Amino acid sequence: MKDHTKHGYDVIIVGAGPAGLCAAMYAGRGMLKALTIERGAPGGELLNTDLIEDYIGFESIKGWELAQKMAEHAKKFGAEIVTDTVEKVRKTRTVGSRSPRRGARPIARRP
Repeated sequence: MKDHTKHGYDVIIVGAGPAGLCAAMYAGRGMLKALTIERGAPGGELLNTDLIEDYIGFESIKGWELAQKMAEHAKKFGAEIVTDTVEKVRKTRTVGSRSPRRGARPIARRP
């Protein structure tokens, strides 16, 4: 597993199923540098589905075809998708947090 944390990404997304690809697309739309890590091809369980019927915008579509369209859409907004396996996730520091005082909530900001 390669260490992707030293490349200045704002967001690292684990998994390139429909939810991961959607997150990557919206991260890009929000001008964030995003990396999506997937152990196989982008699409998740869509790749195991022959035909999807009545998905919004499509009367019917092959699973692999919808996965491909989703990945292309995410890449259009700058998503970087790599094939790798995530073995563990560890917290190395708290970004922009502070100790609460008098009921104040912790904050998180991009560095």
